[in-house]
Amino acid sequence: MTDAEELKQVGTLRERTIHASVRDLAREQDIWLDSCLDIGCGRSRYDRWFERFERNPGPGHYIGLETDPLIIDELQADGVDVRHALDGPGDCASDLTLALEVIEHILPDDTPDFMKFIAENTRKLLALTTPNFEYWNGTIPRPEYRECRWIPDHMPTFKPTGGPHHHKQAMTPENLQGYLSAAFPAREWDTRVFRAWPWRLEDQVTGEAWELYFKLFAVAWRRPSATG
Repeated sequence: MTDAEELKQVGTLRERTIHASVRDLAREQDIWLDSCLDIGCGRSRYDRWFERFERNPGPGHYIGLETDPLIIDELQADGVDVRHALDGPGDCASDLTLALEVIEHILPDDTPDFMKFIAENTRKLLALTTPNFEYWNGTIPRPEYRECRWIPDHMPTFKPTGGPHHHKQAMTPENLQGYLSAAFPAREWDTRVFRAWPWRLEDQVTGEAWELYFKLFAVAWRRPSATG
């Protein structure tokens, strides 16, 4: 399949979170999720969400990976299994992997290894989200979106040479699909990329308006014939 053919699979979603998509996909594909790996978990407490996940028979096994020592201490004090992402997190393979708002903080040269780590530790289903930069050429708005001067939380945090909280790469449907296809080969996995979180931008002078998509959501799930 060519890149152009793969990108025809890019859909649109109006959801503000990916959780409904995970639930619906698990139902549709009859995927039973007993464990969850949350990469870059922060203080979001998706362990509480996973414990309520409909396809999980009771409290599930949740592992959070984080780099901020203060957050790690806070969560561990609350009984959460959270580990330092860079200190050899040990065996953390899980049915479901969450990588929400993480990949944009990884340098492009490091992203294949990051995706390899995700693939090696995802047994059944991956859910990934990231800001969408398809309306920009790097950090400059494309001519057809000349009024697109600012997207919330994108430009102020875009600094490839910055610290862990800066964005290191501008993710688009094209490069996200490329990363997914390389890490999750089609013979074993199905993958989908979605434009999500729509917002409306209007030129106050001409009245021209665009519906743009603030986020990219992606899912990958193992084909039944590859579960062994």
